[in-house]
Amino acid sequence: MRLSSRTLVPSLAGALAATLATLWAAAQISVRPDDPSGLSLRERRVRLIHSVSAEVPGTSMHLQQSDPWLAFQRGRSYFFHEWGREDGVFAVATSRFAAATTTSCGMCHNLPFRSPGAGGNTAEPIGHGRNAPHLFGAGLIEMIGDDLRRQLLVAFDTNRNGYLDVPAETAGKRALLEATAGNLVDYGALEDLDGDRRPDLNGLFQVVYVDAQGRALRRDAQGRARRLGDSDLAGYDVLPGVFASSAGDHQIATLRMFQNGVLRTIMGITADDPTCFQGAGEGARREPERVWAERSNAGAVQPNPELLPTTLEALRKMTPLAPGTMSEGEVDLVEWYLLNHPAPALGRQDERTRRGRALLGEMGCASCHVADWQIRAADPATGFAGDRRFFDLAVAWNEATGRLEGRLRPLARQVADPAGPRPETRPETRYEPLRGGFLVEGVFSDFRHHDLGPRFHEHFYARGKLFPLKRFRTPPLWGVGSTAPYGHDGASATLDDVIRRHGGEAESSTAAYLAAPAADREALLAFLDSLVLYQPDVLPADLDGDGRIADPYQVAGLPMGPERFQPELLFRVPPRYRGWTLDDGGERYFSYQLLNLAEAYGEGLAGLIDQDRDGLPDLAEPSRSASLGKEGAADSER
Repeated sequence: MRLSSRTLVPSLAGALAATLATLWAAAQISVRPDDPSGLSLRERRVRLIHSVSAEVPGTSMHLQQSDPWLAFQRGRSYFFHEWGREDGVFAVATSRFAAATTTSCGMCHNLPFRSPGAGGNTAEPIGHGRNAPHLFGAGLIEMIGDDLRRQLLVAFDTNRNGYLDVPAETAGKRALLEATAGNLVDYGALEDLDGDRRPDLNGLFQVVYVDAQGRALRRDAQGRARRLGDSDLAGYDVLPGVFASSAGDHQIATLRMFQNGVLRTIMGITADDPTCFQGAGEGARREPERVWAERSNAGAVQPNPELLPTTLEALRKMTPLAPGTMSEGEVDLVEWYLLNHPAPALGRQDERTRRGRALLGEMGCASCHVADWQIRAADPATGFAGDRRFFDLAVAWNEATGRLEGRLRPLARQVADPAGPRPETRPETRYEPLRGGFLVEGVFSDFRHHDLGPRFHEHFYARGKLFPLKRFRTPPLWGVGSTAPYGHDGASATLDDVIRRHGGEAESSTAAYLAAPAADREALLAFLDSLVLYQPDVLPADLDGDGRIADPYQVAGLPMGPERFQPELLFRVPPRYRGWTLDDGGERYFSYQLLNLAEAYGEGLAGLIDQDRDGLPDLAEPSRSASLGKEGAADSER
């Protein structure tokens, strides 16, 4: 749901006077606030209110700026939430059977468990299925895609009108873009060399044709797709489809649009998300001709959904947006969680894995599986957005302890709240991302689409015709040691098998692999097996920057168990655990039962108060807000 600050403020005084009722009696099975392991979801679902400022406590922008770790954890809870029919799950199953595949993001993305990890194959209407990828480091991939588009415009949009003029800025040009300084990747020609009246760009980039005012052109008066040479066509912009199912109709540029699409196509839930589907700012309607529309709270400009491929557009028409499913504020926090989620890790290295890493280059694999990418620092003059995350977690193998360990590095600065101290909370500071540059190491992808030969080709039958699908995006290799089966279709059970399947553009690399001594092949596979995922919430991690991982660990003088990457330990209000106690058999153990759940999770903040337990914040219910306002006025008179 979307309520502006102006809508909320009249109700604020009364709402702040209201007290939070007792803990709930029932919830989804995964929501167990008393769980002593601390691994279940803590908080009952509330349809979070979207806000574009931090003015109202408990709304999405307030949480992201004043308590970003709480926003991160709540986003995680929405990601793993088990949705029911009352939330709109399976609502479009009658028109798309795959929209009854699952009831939670965590059912497909769950390896390792309790992480946005990999999964098995998901249903796909064309019949082949799609291997569910992990989402570790997803925000970094989104930012790489944005940087690629920005590089293209900086290099070739010489008149700075926001698109590439045809032919003035495209004739004789190739999209040679940098992964890191001096390391160029070729994304094809900006002009039409094969005579099909389309730019010969790699399939990573979806082309959006525009007129001289930069307005998007879709079909002409006869309903035909636009092509170069149309009389009213002035140039084109591009959407970098870094999030993809590999099928050509599902190439998405942003995390937010990707998650909204998955909600519909896999779970049958329609998100009530004006950030993507309505327009910019305070209820304004979207201009349908704009290529890019509103910027999300997380800082990503969203593409106009009317320009997305036909499958998603058709789903929009079949399923009118309806409030009461997943709110815009909830979508804000899921995007925040995925933007900031840590990247995969490099596991234990030895002489053999180091040899395997070198072989990746010697066999030619690294020409497509490009190891590192540089995200450029924010620059208003060129439009680069910089690193929008608020933290980085560096995860590495510690030979001394024999385990993976993390080291937290803040990527945000604290600034004074311009509104000053609030009567209902302690004096606040806000967090602003530093927007610096960041080197993304070990992603191993060029994000281009390649033809890997007939063993990867697919044919699917639709509308009485057989359609070939031959080109697929290079999958990032980070985390590949934890994500069997392999291939976009999950058809290879082992890494050896999926390498042997490579042909076409990768024929020479496959030949080098097959001709190599067995020891070299084993070394390469050992290196790939060392690119791993992990369970973040139990990962030992240095949170406070003192150079060690404490056990026991304390925050504000309170015992927290061992120091680990548990977002609760970084909340503005520290958790108060039950601590050392005895189980029913008399065994001593540390209980993570949370004794101050309401305070730590912000349930007394105005935007999160839900006294009648209907899942709607009281501020979002006019009659409830009016009642609370009267109570607040009476309290103030007393």
